[in-house]
Amino acid sequence: MTNANMIKTGTTCIGLVFDGGVLLAADRRATGGLVTEGVLKVHNISSHIGLTFAGHASDCQLVGRILAGELKLIELKAERKPYVSEAAMIANSIQYSAIRTQGSIASLIIGG
Repeated sequence: MTNANMIKTGTTCIGLVFDGGVLLAADRRATGGLVTEGVLKVHNISSHIGLTFAGHASDCQLVGRILAGELKLIELKAERKPYVSEAAMIANSIQYSAIRTQGSIASLIIGG
């Protein structure tokens, strides 16, 4: 396969911190044998925390869903909004556990 015929893979995700908040952005292209356009890679995981990811789509979606559920539990139990640092710690635990058991490939940027 020549360079001209190769599928370019890779995701671009960025998180910017500024005076008024945080900006999360990502490209909208997925490559898994075929190139798919219009894929959402930035998600709200609570009312004030966002997540952008790169990696295997199923791993990323699973981590996002579990994380959103855990943050909702914190909100209900503690009767307050979860902290971004809590989201990061929970994501770290999920990722570490997944890597140890089945080998997860997901990179995350969390901001809020």
